[in-house]
Amino acid sequence: MTTPTAVETPTRMPAFHALGTRIPEGMSVDDALDYAHMKGWNVRKLPLNDISLLDTDGQHKTLTIPQKWAAVRTNPFTGNTEALGTVGRLWQPFQNEDLTALLQDLMDESHGQLDTLGVLGGGRSTFISMKMPGHMEFISPVDGSKDVTDLYIALFNHHDGNGALKGVVTP
Repeated sequence: MTTPTAVETPTRMPAFHALGTRIPEGMSVDDALDYAHMKGWNVRKLPLNDISLLDTDGQHKTLTIPQKWAAVRTNPFTGNTEALGTVGRLWQPFQNEDLTALLQDLMDESHGQLDTLGVLGGGRSTFISMKMPGHMEFISPVDGSKDVTDLYIALFNHHDGNGALKGVVTP
């Protein structure tokens, strides 16, 4: 009976790859946003109204809901306006294009490469992952096998009011 040996080639696909659009190596941040259909969303907030109410005289009435707005975007495929969520008066949209300068600075300083851009929940949130040049190696004390784990920086943006823009370092 033979003992299995560790293989030092990647056998697992990063989770981001299954959720988003892989970006060709060397593509600029601006071009990557366009490539992943994440440009021109025009995320904004609109007054939240209900137009289905009937007044006592049988006429339709528009009722504005105070202190609440609808977060909406322009769908990049259809051009239609889509509702993403309900937000309060302090919420301000952070466009996908607003990440361009931040990401370019991160890439320049770290020598990282854009990896995957993705849209979750019908545009309610987005992510961008950047592969870093370094990695971690774990060596088994039992058999000396090696597990190489790549490192990524991931940025998450919420367009529906359910989270803030955040960045994480993730294996």
